[in-house]
Amino acid sequence: MNTHRRARTRTAALVMGGAAVLVAAVLHSPTATAVAADPVCGTTGVSLTDARVGAACTWTTPGTDTFAVPAVVSSVTVDLYGAEGGSAAGYVSPDPPRPGAPGGLGGHTRATLAVTPGQTLQLTVGAAGIPGSSRHGEYARPGGYGHGAGGGGAHGGGGSGGGASDLRVGAFGPADRVLVAGGGGGAGNGGPALHGGDVVLLDGDTPLGTVPLTGGRAVLRTPVLRPGSHTITARYEGDLLHHPGSTPQPLMLTVGFSRPCRTGTHEGPLTVPAGESLCLAAGARQNGPVRIEPGGALAASGAVFNGPFTADGALALSLCGTRLDGRFTVRGTVGPFVLCDGSSITGPATLVSNAGGTDLGDTTVTGPLRCEANIPAPDLESLVVRGPRDGQCR
Repeated sequence: MNTHRRARTRTAALVMGGAAVLVAAVLHSPTATAVAADPVCGTTGVSLTDARVGAACTWTTPGTDTFAVPAVVSSVTVDLYGAEGGSAAGYVSPDPPRPGAPGGLGGHTRATLAVTPGQTLQLTVGAAGIPGSSRHGEYARPGGYGHGAGGGGAHGGGGSGGGASDLRVGAFGPADRVLVAGGGGGAGNGGPALHGGDVVLLDGDTPLGTVPLTGGRAVLRTPVLRPGSHTITARYEGDLLHHPGSTPQPLMLTVGFSRPCRTGTHEGPLTVPAGESLCLAAGARQNGPVRIEPGGALAASGAVFNGPFTADGALALSLCGTRLDGRFTVRGTVGPFVLCDGSSITGPATLVSNAGGTDLGDTTVTGPLRCEANIPAPDLESLVVRGPRDGQCR
């Protein structure tokens, strides 16, 4: 007698296991209902309207499909889930029947992406792993297919890994992936014993943090990833029963902004609220006071700011090749605070209690500079100050 359980469907808001949801952000006057009525959900997607998010498409069938961006849409919010791994075979007769340990849940990736009307996105939904079997003569089961196939199950009862899900743009090639959600691992043969110990997450060679492995999962929440591409790997440190190991392939992760980068001139106050990530590209000019509220983030490259600049409790702040004319105050930044590539500040500058690393390299300050209680102390390499220096910036 063989007992096992099938990989379960996960449900969270509009998203179900091994599935993805594209939520169309409706602009201007068209209603969400008008967008939802347009059959743009590909071959296997299902159109729906939700009071919280408006028009949406959802996919639950493993495989590859496409999504055509409607005429009134300029961004989509994506919830992408990898498939669950297969369960292990349970105890068999003459022992009392008992289901095997469940496979690991797939990863979850959420992002808002800028799109253009008529653009086509390709979505691949990973398939769940296959449960293990303890029937005599049965061998390892293949992993669930998807962006990447899950690993095969162990001979004698281990479940196979779930398939990853991904979203692609452009020519839909491997280099065109913009989002990936990894599949869950299959449950190992030999019962429900779970790993302990710690997992180190890295962005390239830079450690992002160390988190405990709990219930077979390690979760790290971090504000330090700057917009752009990141190569994420995980290194398992091992415990008394399990050997150390690492991910066989890195996860390519793209961090974007809440809206397209600004390039023109903006007159008047500019506020970046909590949950927003704003970008100012080369040629952008901000004439008026800037305030970054707790939980907001800003990145500027080759931009000009005329007026007081205040950041209080920002998640991250990056100002490279940027000119700032006016009082400059940055307090309590949670993630990295970077001034680089010849940035300049003309006016009094105050940097206090920033906790994610403060890099002032290749920056010129014309005016008094005060630095206090920043952890770690600011990196002052190639910093030029034409005025009095106080505290950590002496």
